Amino acid sequence: DKISTGDLDGDGFNEVIIPLKSGGAQLLWREEGKLKASRLFPKNINIESLSVLDLNSNGLDEIIIHQPAMSKITDYEFDVSGPISDFTSYKQVVYVNPLLENVIYIDIVPVSSASNRFTGSIIVPFLHPGFYQQGLCYWQLVDIAPLADRGVVEEVLEEVDAALAGEDTTELEMGKSPFSEMETLAGKFAGIEGEEIPLSTMPTQEGVVATASPQRKMIKPDLLVHPGDKVVHLIKIPGLPLDNLKDLNVNVEAPPGMKFDLAKKSFYWVPVDSQLGLHNVKASFLWEDKETIQSFSVYVNSRPKILSSCPIRDIIQIGETFRFKLEIRDENEDAFITYKLIEYPFGATISADGEILWKPSFDQVDWYDFIVEVSDGFDSDKIEFALFVNHPVNIESSAPELTTIGKKYKYNPVIKDKNRGFYVSGYSVSPRITNWKTTGIYEIKIIDDKARKNLDKITARYRKSFLSGSKKSKTNPIQDAFEDKGKLILVYTLDKKRPISSSDLLSKFFKSLSLNVPKHSKPVRRYLYKFNLKEAPSGMKMSPYGRIQWVPSSSQFDFQSLSYTVSDGYFSAEEHAQIYVNYPPSIVSIPDTNASVNGLWQYEVKVTDLNTDSKIKYELTKAPEGMVISTQGIISWRPTNLQLNGHAFVVKVSDGMAEDIQKGRVFVNVKPRILSIPKPVALTGLKYEYQFDAEDPNGDPMVYKAVRIPKYAKFDPSTGKLIWQPKKSQKGVNYVVLEVVDSHGWSTLQEFQIHVFHNPGTKRISFIRSTISLLALIGVIYFAVTGGAK
Repeated sequence: DKISTGDLDGDGFNEVIIPLKSGGAQLLWREEGKLKASRLFPKNINIESLSVLDLNSNGLDEIIIHQPAMSKITDYEFDVSGPISDFTSYKQVVYVNPLLENVIYIDIVPVSSASNRFTGSIIVPFLHPGFYQQGLCYWQLVDIAPLADRGVVEEVLEEVDAALAGEDTTELEMGKSPFSEMETLAGKFAGIEGEEIPLSTMPTQEGVVATASPQRKMIKPDLLVHPGDKVVHLIKIPGLPLDNLKDLNVNVEAPPGMKFDLAKKSFYWVPVDSQLGLHNVKASFLWEDKETIQSFSVYVNSRPKILSSCPIRDIIQIGETFRFKLEIRDENEDAFITYKLIEYPFGATISADGEILWKPSFDQVDWYDFIVEVSDGFDSDKIEFALFVNHPVNIESSAPELTTIGKKYKYNPVIKDKNRGFYVSGYSVSPRITNWKTTGIYEIKIIDDKARKNLDKITARYRKSFLSGSKKSKTNPIQDAFEDKGKLILVYTLDKKRPISSSDLLSKFFKSLSLNVPKHSKPVRRYLYKFNLKEAPSGMKMSPYGRIQWVPSSSQFDFQSLSYTVSDGYFSAEEHAQIYVNYPPSIVSIPDTNASVNGLWQYEVKVTDLNTDSKIKYELTKAPEGMVISTQGIISWRPTNLQLNGHAFVVKVSDGMAEDIQKGRVFVNVKPRILSIPKPVALTGLKYEYQFDAEDPNGDPMVYKAVRIPKYAKFDPSTGKLIWQPKKSQKGVNYVVLEVVDSHGWSTLQEFQIHVFHNPGTKRISFIRSTISLLALIGVIYFAVTGGAK
């Protein structure tokens, strides 16, 4: 019960809109003789009420829908620039009525006048969900100027036209008499009196002619003159002797002021304004037994004059109807006025009373010339003008949806316009631009008073000398030049290969006329399409020709809104976009560079990313065998004894849009090993020497250090040699701690004790030697038990 029909695209065939229970609506339409179907409204649009009507009376039916639990209705009108089944090809207008909030729309009914014309209003029967409130709401949606309802005569004529139009097709096919409608109307309007109104002639493609209702028969006078013209008419009088006029009798019937010269056999007359119309002149001559009568007709005609003024160039929007009524002045009371379209676009007509009507079809674009002739059968007047059929402008491109902090964002919107030409508003006369893609305009304010006052004459001279007919050169970049409000307007051809500057263009204009360039302000480029940035993040700029540039700051991450419009001065298109600004992930942690054999080496990769929805992925793009990374970014590795020395690794973090890479190197180190064993016994007064020796499995350079040595002992770090001559006071146990350090700072300590005994001298040398040998044996045993190096 919600299925609706209407002519959405103005092609004369109704389309069918079927709301679906699952949401949205289906569209049925006729294309190339076939019935096609497609979803028009998406599923997320639930339709409670729907109506199809031509609300703004432009010939295109609109779809008005109401969605549940909303106080607004939405008007969708096809903009004829895209496919009828494409939801984006429909312009949307939202109307809100707070009185209808939280109510159920039972229906949406258009309000029509008595002549069945839409008034721009609707009536909404509504019901409150609680069923305690219901009623009708009158809602004025579109402010349409009141149209006087047609009278009975107009309605009768319309019915007659409809009946005649269907005579050969619909009515006959249905088996009805073509006069049945007329008979019904005749009975319905019997007794109505009124004057007869002539019907306009049918248009043809050879020139449309219409005539006013005839009030006199067409005549062909012998002479056609105008008030103020000098009339001289010679007649012939055969056999009249001019030497003997004694018996001549002359009788002349002529308008006041007309003279007859018998000697010259001529009539002389200068008609005045009050002597318009047909005058019959008669002259009878009687002499002797002869008589002759001479007559001729003179029609004094007032030339028809078109009083209506029409812009030389004007614009009409697609879907509109052009109406222009010619007002004519013709002083002749019996003037027989005809109207003729000499040059005109297809579909244009002119009525018997001089009204031009034209509703451009959707394939008619750009400039169309009109030449209209008005004639009274003797003289004529013409009017010439051009109309630009304007179609909606659209944005064909889509703004890039992704950028990065600190990276330059660029976007050049691409315009799609069915028009190739362009109508420039704001000037007294628009230049006739035939290709907007290759045309530019400069406005130059002339400061020099003399040049500014003569600017209109200068531009007219230039157009006559260089832009008219065969004088127009293909190499001349200037397409048009005219004056407007003290400014010189130069319309020129854009050439990307050889661009011309405004100063060169201005110089070329004046020098071609042998004039010096007058004092002027800086030329201003006027762009045909106007771009307007409606909503944008801070710092975003849009040039006059639509280029968008922006460098997101560090605080402008996540989604940023962009909205702009482009307009040709009449239609406008808008693009809304959400730009996701990515904050690039950055690795801020530093790994430990040293690892040990069989020891667990771990490194937690820490990342900064300010995007609220970022999901970081970790990856090792290069790593030694056995090294792994977890989903949380923790790198783990347990090197083997076969993986000594340095190993490179590369970790990459990504949020799906940007990435960061960190290169690292881990050195698998082994502590130096001590090779030497110290002597555990020393004698007072005798030199004690110990060569400290070690090796590094990694082959790293080593440094020897003395951590603790006895007093008076000396240790050479470069050689690792310990030299000491114990004193008597140092008898007993003395502690020594030596250290070897590799280049990575890893060290090994050797801790041991030196037992110092009293030196008995040379006399007891043999005893001492025996004793020393015994003590040495004891020391070795002690060293083995306690361990010399720690």
